[in-house]
Amino acid sequence: MLCSLHKLDFEPTVGSALPLVGFGDDVFSEVLFSGSQEVEVVPLIRAKHAAVFVRGNVPRVVTFDRVYSFANAYLARQFELTHMQTLDTLGKGKLRVQVETQAAMYVEACALTGEPVQSDELFASQVAFSYTVYGGKIVTAI
Repeated sequence: MLCSLHKLDFEPTVGSALPLVGFGDDVFSEVLFSGSQEVEVVPLIRAKHAAVFVRGNVPRVVTFDRVYSFANAYLARQFELTHMQTLDTLGKGKLRVQVETQAAMYVEACALTGEPVQSDELFASQVAFSYTVYGGKIVTAI
């Protein structure tokens, strides 16, 4: 397991922010940001090169696996159920991202999904969730 270098909070449009991972929390893998600006490439007949158009869309996908530890297995299983229930009720929002003492940045227009993960590395008193956040571009302030 690794310790997170990120602090991530999902801030739904309606309701309270949901802390997903904090500095030093146990994670199976470091937070991964993927996605790039969308472009369209059109091969033109008898042209020397294809036409390239910048579409302007910027999709982002943020993935990570967080490990939660509890005093006993019963508390871990209860958290697993209630956390899935919480995730089911979230609408769209934004993802607040912070690295150490740097200013927070945001991933706009996000939807959050998460599911429990099985692993031989976990104790009975631990639960792991795999999170995927689908969103738009990264901005410094909203």
